[in-house]
Amino acid sequence: MKRVHWFEFMDFKWFPNFLRDIITDTIKVSDKNPMFDRIVSVIVNALDQSKINTVVDLCSGGGGPWFRLFNLIKAEKPDFKLVLTDLYPNKKTIDSIPAEFKEKVEYITEPVDATDVPASLKGVRTFFGSFLHMRPQQAKQILECAAKENYGIVVGEAAMFPRAKAWLILILQIVFFPLYLIMYWVMAAKAIKGSVLTKILRFILVYPIPLIPLIMMWDSAVSAMRVYTKEDLDNLIKDIKVDGYIFEAKKIPSYRDKPAIHYCVGYPCD
Repeated sequence: MKRVHWFEFMDFKWFPNFLRDIITDTIKVSDKNPMFDRIVSVIVNALDQSKINTVVDLCSGGGGPWFRLFNLIKAEKPDFKLVLTDLYPNKKTIDSIPAEFKEKVEYITEPVDATDVPASLKGVRTFFGSFLHMRPQQAKQILECAAKENYGIVVGEAAMFPRAKAWLILILQIVFFPLYLIMYWVMAAKAIKGSVLTKILRFILVYPIPLIPLIMMWDSAVSAMRVYTKEDLDNLIKDIKVDGYIFEAKKIPSYRDKPAIHYCVGYPCD
């Protein structure tokens, strides 16, 4: 099955920020699965090859897997620094950054477009579970820009099952709606935070009026159809030719409860 790019609510500019923040907070809670631990060595190598100790994460949302990955990378690179960015920054994430990270982790509160990264943000660029939001032309532009600007880049995409079966997610969620609703209720429980008014609003939109679970059901099914596989990534990088820069795409097979990881890495070379 070829990659399809149906719409996701989270991609629309008109999508309200308070709804976006609830969803990214919920995703952050669910991102405790150590699925991206398996490419920590890839990130460290990209940092080493780039001769830099900073990662600039793009499309960070609520931080995704980074509060887990940070310690793993820091164990190998004590001077490691992390910069989180997003086109629609989740500013509440700043308050949730653990105290021990705050000297080494920065969340840019101004919008950062992943297709036009400001020159002031210097570091290995990363995407985790977010590259699928880019159309192929944008995705290729992002990879090519990193190469031309001589910055390393690591793209990680998680696939629970083959994309050809991804459309089954939506059908199963419709057929077993009550079960999926309970699952999303559990996932969203820890995202009910903030001021009293924020908590009340989030509670209403998750439980009595389950707007958030319904949006997440649709977006998660579409995301599964949008995932860039190793083959897709190979097609994106095959025509990017920049002297002194190399790309490679690989796949790490699924294992037990860990999904398959399709990733692409690029970095300067001598």
